[in-house]
Amino acid sequence: MEIIYELEDSPNPGDQDLFLGIKEINQENYKCALDHFETGSYYGNRYATLFAAILHYTGYGLKRSPSKAMELFKRLALEHQDPVARLFLGVMHTEGDTRIPINHKAGFNWFFEKHASDRRWSYAMAAIAFAYEFGLHVPINHKEASNWYRIISIRDDNESGPMEDGQLYLFDNKKFKLNFSSSTRALIDSVHQRSNHRFISLSQCCHRKKKSPVPYAVRHYLLWDLLTNKKSTAVAASQLSNAVLYMTGYPDLERNINRSLFWATLGAKNNCPKSCMLLGLAYEKGVDLEENHKEAMKWYKKAFELDSSNESAYRIGALYYLGKGIERDYEEALVYLRKAAYDGKCGKAYFLMGHIYEKGKCVPSRDYELALKCYERAYFLDEASGPTSMALLYCKGLGVEKDEEIACTLFNNAESMGCPVSKSILSFIHILGFQDALPIITQDWDLAKNLFNSPKPGDLDLFNGIQEINKNNYKTALNYFQKGADHKNQYAMLFAAIIYYTGFDLPERNLIKATDLFNIIATEWNNPVAQFFLGIIYLFGEKEIPENKKSGLDWLFLSANNEWSYAKAYIAITYEHGLYVEEDHNKSLEWFEDIVKKDDLESDPIEDGTLYLFGNKKFELNLSRVDRNIISDVLLKVNDDIILPSQLLNEEPDYIFDWPDVQRIIIWDILTNKKSSCVAACQSYISDLYTEERNSVPEDINKVIYWTRKAAKNGNPTCCTTMSLYYEQGIGVEQNLEEANKWYKKFLTLGGHTEFKLGMFYYLGVRVEKDWKQALTYFETANRYSKEAYFYMGDIYERGKYGVAQDYKKAYEYYLKSFELGNPNAANVIALLYSSGLGVEQNEEKAIEWFKESASMGYKAASTSLDAIDKMGFKDAIPGVINSRKIDNSSVSRLSWTLEKK
Repeated sequence: MEIIYELEDSPNPGDQDLFLGIKEINQENYKCALDHFETGSYYGNRYATLFAAILHYTGYGLKRSPSKAMELFKRLALEHQDPVARLFLGVMHTEGDTRIPINHKAGFNWFFEKHASDRRWSYAMAAIAFAYEFGLHVPINHKEASNWYRIISIRDDNESGPMEDGQLYLFDNKKFKLNFSSSTRALIDSVHQRSNHRFISLSQCCHRKKKSPVPYAVRHYLLWDLLTNKKSTAVAASQLSNAVLYMTGYPDLERNINRSLFWATLGAKNNCPKSCMLLGLAYEKGVDLEENHKEAMKWYKKAFELDSSNESAYRIGALYYLGKGIERDYEEALVYLRKAAYDGKCGKAYFLMGHIYEKGKCVPSRDYELALKCYERAYFLDEASGPTSMALLYCKGLGVEKDEEIACTLFNNAESMGCPVSKSILSFIHILGFQDALPIITQDWDLAKNLFNSPKPGDLDLFNGIQEINKNNYKTALNYFQKGADHKNQYAMLFAAIIYYTGFDLPERNLIKATDLFNIIATEWNNPVAQFFLGIIYLFGEKEIPENKKSGLDWLFLSANNEWSYAKAYIAITYEHGLYVEEDHNKSLEWFEDIVKKDDLESDPIEDGTLYLFGNKKFELNLSRVDRNIISDVLLKVNDDIILPSQLLNEEPDYIFDWPDVQRIIIWDILTNKKSSCVAACQSYISDLYTEERNSVPEDINKVIYWTRKAAKNGNPTCCTTMSLYYEQGIGVEQNLEEANKWYKKFLTLGGHTEFKLGMFYYLGVRVEKDWKQALTYFETANRYSKEAYFYMGDIYERGKYGVAQDYKKAYEYYLKSFELGNPNAANVIALLYSSGLGVEQNEEKAIEWFKESASMGYKAASTSLDAIDKMGFKDAIPGVINSRKIDNSSVSRLSWTLEKK
């Protein structure tokens, strides 16, 4: 390496020292160089000071002094507005150093202030892009990050080949010409290739810097190379970054496969191996484009030529093995697989090699012993197909003696690692026994095919977590999901986020963890379920998460655009009622109609068939073992209204949501995105829109009847009673009592529990005269709703009306039964009975105990009573408490299914 600096005829003060210092650098005498630079700095020479600061920072040939370096860099930045000094200050503040704490704000300001805004220093612009991409002191803004990466890439003016830099100048100053020998240039290029053209920090070039990926011998060369601000600096890395951003997609930057491929192609042209791999994977997997294995092979081979990576070697070997889109060639496959296996310790490569040896492909004869060794190595490297293949050799006695015990042990180990073939084989062994199952076991299992569909990291934890959910062990399930999330497994992370959000089996909900996980899933995988949850969380705000209506709506729209029905439905409601957006009934109608178009049956309810969680066929939701009454309750609720997860988790849920088993089933039902999701409720909403003229949506009784009927036939309970009323009174249709009774009977069958509902009809006097004696007979036979039934039986005996004699003792007995089943309102009423001595002996202490019991269960009226007693004393407070008491029918408002909604 040589820095060429020529003295002018009339040198400035310190120029002679600068010249001598550079001469010493060329001879790698950094200590002597520093003496000259500090002498030049004493005379106020700008570049002598800059060289001195760089040597103090890097520590080449001497002890590092970051604090001294920062002092000099600050002097240069303030006195000379030196962009290189600002660059170093940005690095030192954002990364921290010895006795220099991390300060992202200060670092960002130094990066942004001069050189980046001048669009001159690629390194600084890349640091700003990085800050926007990952939210380092500034809000995450992927669009802004992409824009900065694009600005850096503008320098790429060669359409067909890699960029050519020409002569290099230190600090972008033609006084300091920098020359490298061809061997040194090759060393520097190899570092860039090994880093996959990701950004290399100036700090990684320091002497004795720990954990630096830059080899020690190359560090001082690479530093001067980075400080030339040469034309190609950071260009390939920026092109790769933009390719990844557009491949991933974010709320503020729409996923665009064409743009991703455009940037990846530019990066590949500039010899970025990671860009080549991205192109290869996109064409091999058919990511939003047609699979093209020939094109994939082309890019994998270019990546291998650039960096000889084990990943590219494995991909090339696998494509030769498969022979998809290219001619199958086992010999070539072995060449590349050996490279990936031996150098990269790749378990899949060892497995494919073993398969080639076992089947005698491209080798003189089958070599079972060598195949077994390859399978053993695959097993050692955690490839699940390895132990399965070993077990099959032990079953067949190929290369080893037959051994049933070893074979079964290996099958079990493979199953625990997530191999579906071993799972199937173990099922046959369990059912038939080993000997009878042997003919099936020893068939030619296509394990190689399984390899290319093998579990992703974290899939085994995901599987185990789901098994625990099936046992209602949510706490244990969360431990598995968290392990899977640590492996960046999308669905393990999603399940973990849902459990943190709902708080199932946890001491309390953890909204911060849930929101953090939902953010990762929504942005990295464009997952509509996570986007939906974020929309709800930010729209309403919950505990630790402040309300952010704009962000909430953005996430909801993103989820809706990804075809999530509940997001669409809630957007429709926001437009209908002007919640967070301007009221617009036309837009509301459009969103509702987009959902109900799934209903393609005129007279029969929608048939859902198999339910899949998250709309993903990997997660089948089987409710066959769930209590039929619970399923009926779930259908009743989800068909009647748009249920949001936050409603299910309220501190004071309604009578159905108060049951954990129903809560959980409704949550999972909402998350199936089944065909009928929201349809019945949305049809009901559409009928409401046509009941009176709103904006430009005209009143239309025919459409009201049409949509009410559609909702009713799909199981909407309110619409069933409404259709019954229409036919009973001849509203919009000819009066027809037989048709009215048909819809009324359909309502009674919805959700089951006919006895309890009939009891409520007689209790409230809905469609019949109030008859509490008749209500009691129905409540006595209602078993599922016993907590509620006992409460209303207590109320009937306490008040003694409509055919039932007052009996405070019986009232007390039924309230006590209701409390024992978990009703806090019952505990509050018992406290009032003790306060007034009705049915029990008056007892102030017991009354207060029952108020406290009710309050501890979250009943607010009891807490209010206790506050009044504390302030006024029991005797003065209790008359007001008794007078303010009202029968709590809030939990009945839905249950009674009165027609007031219409």
